[in-house]
Amino acid sequence: MKLKNLLTYISFILFLLFSCQNSNNIPPSFISGNVVNAGNYPSIQDAVDALPDEGGTVFIPAGTYKISEPIIVTKSDVTLMGAGAGTILLNTSESGKNTIELSGEDKKPIWRVKVSNMHLKGNEKCGNAIYAKRVNEISLSDMWIDYNG
Repeated sequence: MKLKNLLTYISFILFLLFSCQNSNNIPPSFISGNVVNAGNYPSIQDAVDALPDEGGTVFIPAGTYKISEPIIVTKSDVTLMGAGAGTILLNTSESGKNTIELSGEDKKPIWRVKVSNMHLKGNEKCGNAIYAKRVNEISLSDMWIDYNG
């Protein structure tokens, strides 16, 4: 009986270890279409720029990302999706720069932009956490935002 309990306990611990090990993987049940993992690019902006013209999802794995220049989204149908509160975009700008900018053109707004599952953290000298101009249908969910501008 003791051996059976010990084996069950060890199996459970191994299951937890291996299931938590892949936290940088994209959760397949939540994302479909064009998906870019920002962890495979030098910067989050490079991952955003890698999306095709029809948009898609940029998955940002858990971690702290120091941002001194805004992450700029200029395409429709784009989702920026973190891995929860463990995905922290830390705005280090001291010259009023925003963390994320969603920006359409004068006669061509962008549509359906989503930002979710992340923590946007700034300082008293940085700009806005999220700045949007000429954007229709913005969705923000599961966000933690503090110390911005």
